[in-house]
Amino acid sequence: MRKSPRAFIMIYLFHTLAALVIIQGIFSLIEGLRFRAFVHRSLDQSIYPFTPKAAVIAPCKGRDHEMEANLSALFDQNYRDYEILFVIASEMDEARPIIERVMDENRNRKSKLVIATPDNNRGEKVNNLLAAIDEASPDTQAFVFVDSDARVHREWMRALVAPLADNRTGAATGYRWYLPVKGGLWSALLSAWNGSVATTLGDHSHNFAWGGSTAILRDTFERSGVGELWQKALSDDYALTRAVELQGLKIAFVPRCLILSREDASFSSLIEFTTRQVTITRVYRPRVWWIGITSHTLFVSVFFGGIIPALISTGGINRVISLAMLAVIYLLGSLKGALRLAAAREAIKSAGDEIMRLWWMYSLLWPLVSLVFLYNFIRSSLTQRVKWRGNIYEMRSPEETKRC
Repeated sequence: MRKSPRAFIMIYLFHTLAALVIIQGIFSLIEGLRFRAFVHRSLDQSIYPFTPKAAVIAPCKGRDHEMEANLSALFDQNYRDYEILFVIASEMDEARPIIERVMDENRNRKSKLVIATPDNNRGEKVNNLLAAIDEASPDTQAFVFVDSDARVHREWMRALVAPLADNRTGAATGYRWYLPVKGGLWSALLSAWNGSVATTLGDHSHNFAWGGSTAILRDTFERSGVGELWQKALSDDYALTRAVELQGLKIAFVPRCLILSREDASFSSLIEFTTRQVTITRVYRPRVWWIGITSHTLFVSVFFGGIIPALISTGGINRVISLAMLAVIYLLGSLKGALRLAAAREAIKSAGDEIMRLWWMYSLLWPLVSLVFLYNFIRSSLTQRVKWRGNIYEMRSPEETKRC
């Protein structure tokens, strides 16, 4: 039976779009190979001996998983001279007794608990950071920011601060790697979603600073006006990234500072977290947002929109070509997932076996990540409000935030 002109047009359109997705997948795989090579190369290099006096600033809220162990690790850094500033937004915060207990157990290291005065014109985390910076010792030369749900290793600070010896580097950053506590589909999907973001970092000029593991010299912080950009901001990391970029400086990604964050996710918490991240990206980095929505819309339309028609259609060369193209798309994504896991296993050797146990999500069920991303992009296009640790914020612009 001869196909109608409309059917031929649809087949031609599908094959054209599938070819674009394959090209996209090839470039993504090349990026994965580069990321894997950069991680391997970076870990082989010794840490440059640059250790200016530093203030570690750890904003806390509520009780994170294994929080006491996470905070205790900050006192055990192989670093010459530093203080630790814990900061909370309320005297009644559940994190306070944990912080005070950890501080009491580590009296040999200078530390302080700061309670920030609330400000509804910026994010609570940003407000906490500003309060802690005001309390840092006058002779502090570097600020190091860390999240309370991250477990750092003993060389974390030295590795993170070292790139700042290069005057072309404005900030140095690590990133988180989620591992489930109990497991489950949604927790594994959270890890894979986050892992796809982690591997966009590398040895290039398009890095962003992640506030959960970032170092910046005090002089650079003040000269680039980070504090001013934070005055009415929600996102600490995107605002810092923008300030550094405006100075013509680069952000160095440090694979040694890819750190574990153990957390389980439900479907609702997964959607809330991922949508918040994409909504913040839309406000602070709209170019990245547009690239992302275009990429994931194309992939979901071709892969999920084409797989069922290809399977149920009658035989013929067009069906074979369609199935072959879908198989190539799937294989490219599976290889990229395997590269992500291999890089993370090498960077976080202490949890290598646990990381590899998620192979089924990264290399088999990875297309689900794009479905979540597409939902995030669609949802974020409809609002500039986000929920973050119990607070609701409206981002009117990168320079204007209101707590609702």
